[in-house]
Amino acid sequence: MRGLYTVHTKDGPVVCKARGVFRETDTKPIVGDDVRIRMAPDGDIGYIEEVEPRKNRLLRPPVANIDRVLLVSSRHSPQINYLLLDRFLVMCEKEHLHVEIIFSKSDLTPQAEQDELESVYGAIGYPVHFTSVIRKEGLETIKERLASGTTALAGPSGVGKSALLSALYPAFAFRTGPVSERTRRGRHTTRHIEITRIANDAYVLDTPGFQTLELDAMEEADLSHYFPEFPQRQCRFDNCLHHQEPGCAVKEKLAAGGIARHRYENYLILLEEAKKQRRY
Repeated sequence: MRGLYTVHTKDGPVVCKARGVFRETDTKPIVGDDVRIRMAPDGDIGYIEEVEPRKNRLLRPPVANIDRVLLVSSRHSPQINYLLLDRFLVMCEKEHLHVEIIFSKSDLTPQAEQDELESVYGAIGYPVHFTSVIRKEGLETIKERLASGTTALAGPSGVGKSALLSALYPAFAFRTGPVSERTRRGRHTTRHIEITRIANDAYVLDTPGFQTLELDAMEEADLSHYFPEFPQRQCRFDNCLHHQEPGCAVKEKLAAGGIARHRYENYLILLEEAKKQRRY
């Protein structure tokens, strides 16, 4: 219900309202926040008095204080959107978050395509996992990742985030749905962020899928730092943006096959967006 929050405490969940001071400062608690609450005299409801400092925060999905992100994508059904995938990775790099990539529906993905995905994303430092709910492949590895701390599952609509959680934890009700036959895109089966306590010290955040993702404004010169495979400070010019400049170490590595072509092209798209943000 709008304006109400469920706060997990050592004594169990408590339904709370946020104090008016949050409206006055144009801030509000978000999922994952550590908060201080005060119970009403009748004990039926609590009030959030304070949001403690956050160790990290994601813009989308709007969550805080997470220990890791499991970014779920699929090679087929729906087709992979590399730009969307790389946008999310840039956002996580910017926030210094540990990210692992899950490619779901591996039963629809030939081994050669799995090897290609591993060679691109695994080679630059992201742990890559392949899972299939139908064949029950890779599930135990993911369950190990969820065993402690706070984990956010994020990714495009229809890639199987909720289906994966339902297969891992049948006792919890994670809503699932099919991919649209008309658009071949996923449908939003999770309408809001849901935090579930799966063990004493383990929480999982099931987040709504998305089809687009806007990044926070950033300096053009900072963008390349969020592509781990890009050489740093090796170009002829210190202010090289790795586009049209001569003596560029990034373009040399690209030509030698050390950078995936689609990753570099996505970098150029995000670079142009960063320039437009600065312009306006």
